[in-house]
Amino acid sequence: MASASKKTTPSCCFRPDSAALVPRQAAPAAKTSSSAVVSASGIQDWSSVAGAEDRRDDQRPKNIAMAALIPKPSANASTAGIPIMLRPQTRHPLDPLSAAEISVAVATVRAAGATPEVRDSMRFVEVVLLEPDKHVVALADAYFFPPFQPSLLPRTKGGPIIPTKLPPRRARLVVYNKKSNETSTWIVELSEVHAATRGGHHRGKVVSSEVVPDVQPPMDAVEYAECEAVVKDFPPFREAMKKRGIEDMDLVMVDAWCVGYHSEADSPSQRLAKPLIFCRTESDCPMENGYARPVVEMDVKVEKPGENNVHSNAFYAEETLLRTESEAMRDCNPLTARHWIVQNTRTVNRTGQLTGYKLVPGSNCLPLAGPEAKFLRRAAFLKHNLWVTPYSRDEMFPGGEFPNQNPRAGEGLATWVKKNRSLEETDIVLWLVSLS
Repeated sequence: MASASKKTTPSCCFRPDSAALVPRQAAPAAKTSSSAVVSASGIQDWSSVAGAEDRRDDQRPKNIAMAALIPKPSANASTAGIPIMLRPQTRHPLDPLSAAEISVAVATVRAAGATPEVRDSMRFVEVVLLEPDKHVVALADAYFFPPFQPSLLPRTKGGPIIPTKLPPRRARLVVYNKKSNETSTWIVELSEVHAATRGGHHRGKVVSSEVVPDVQPPMDAVEYAECEAVVKDFPPFREAMKKRGIEDMDLVMVDAWCVGYHSEADSPSQRLAKPLIFCRTESDCPMENGYARPVVEMDVKVEKPGENNVHSNAFYAEETLLRTESEAMRDCNPLTARHWIVQNTRTVNRTGQLTGYKLVPGSNCLPLAGPEAKFLRRAAFLKHNLWVTPYSRDEMFPGGEFPNQNPRAGEGLATWVKKNRSLEETDIVLWLVSLS
């Protein structure tokens, strides 16, 4: 790319190695050098590029994101041409949230609390990236991040319209209010995030919030510690341990597990945990495995029926097209080497076969339980080894997002597939359940 004080040739060029778009018409040398504008976040990256007038292509930095020097707009300036980025992009749309982004998301939600009591009662169970739509990811990989791949975007007449920047990243939070016993989900737009250590500022915006009724979210680290302390201080528990020859509570390990829903006693109206108890022989031995000595031991014996199968030496492969969600509720069958292929119906390989991805399930089985087993109320997805659904950004958890103490049966996959949506010519998700 020519330096700011030199004219460029009257053409448009996009060079992945220089990570810049060059305007079709360069301004006169004097005006360009005096009116070039670089966003504040791009000054550091671009100072070394624009300041070296004779830098060769192979000497340009390879790790900077796309940016451009742009002239200040004038009254008679034309807006036609290729849009250019105002600043370099520092985080890919699929990058995990940074520590600063998590802090912004938490602070934004806490500040949205109606009263000080509500804000103080908030426990942040989960803070994760809300993945953007597919076209945003394709746009980022095509024009904003190396290796630049414009072919990821569909071809359009006149070329693609490239925005000046990617949309703001978003965070999704699961919040538990210990005072009201409410679980809620929040979407926060991370409008601007700067590291606090650099004297920057934080800004986020609540996009939406929703209370999820009759559920309990996972426990956090604080609650695990609280559960252990409560159990160890409970007089009947200490007496029970004493009868087993255990009086030193420092040797006792209390592992709190979340509770499912088996009866009204597990109602989500109260927050429950099921502690499993283990014991060490020495409290200060770092190499000791306390889990080797559970206080209660259970042996589960399952009688699995067998089945005979007669094989011949001649065989052929039979393909079955899974057109809808109900047809795609499938189970493994090692007797026929069953596997599944996601095919591209528009492209063939050099042997004339449709290209695609092959899913080989490997060793697997179905639940070793009867159809009326209580846990299948919440984990109905275990009833099949394979499920296929059309992509939906809201369908993330096969057993539903909040299975703990949840009285509703069949949430997640078992409910989604009742729509019996088409699986042809659309983005799909394969859910492989492995119980081996």
